[in-house]
Order: sequence, then C-alpha cells, then structure tokens
Amino acid sequence: MNNFNDLKSLYRAVFNTPNGEKVLQDLQAQFNPDEIFVKGDADETHINLGKREAFIYINQLLRVDDE
Repeated sequence: MNNFNDLKSLYRAVFNTPNGEKVLQDLQAQFNPDEIFVKGDADETHINLGKREAFIYINQLLRVDDE
C-alpha cells in the first residue's frame, strides 16, 4: 500500500477507537519513547531507538492533518 491517505485512514480506523486507544497506550508503556539510552550497552540503545521510531511513526500517522 503506497497511497498515504489510504494508509493514514487505516491507522486512524484502528487506533481511533476505544480498543485502539488502549493498544496505543500499551505500546507507549512497552516501547517508552522517553527511555532510549542504556549506559554501556549500544545494542540495547539501538533496539530502544527502533522501538521509539515505530511508536513515533504510528503517532505521526494519527496526527497528520487532512489536506
């Protein structure tokens, strides 16, 4: 799927529901975008960065303005 508006609509259909909001809250708890760096462990830091990117991607699709 490469149509941005279709993709945005799909994400909104999933996450803009009561259950979707609960899932999004769980994702934020599991993949805390504020806890990135692990002192002395570059691998774990990279893993956390990947989790953060996924969470931010979802949030950006939910918040982008309709044009």
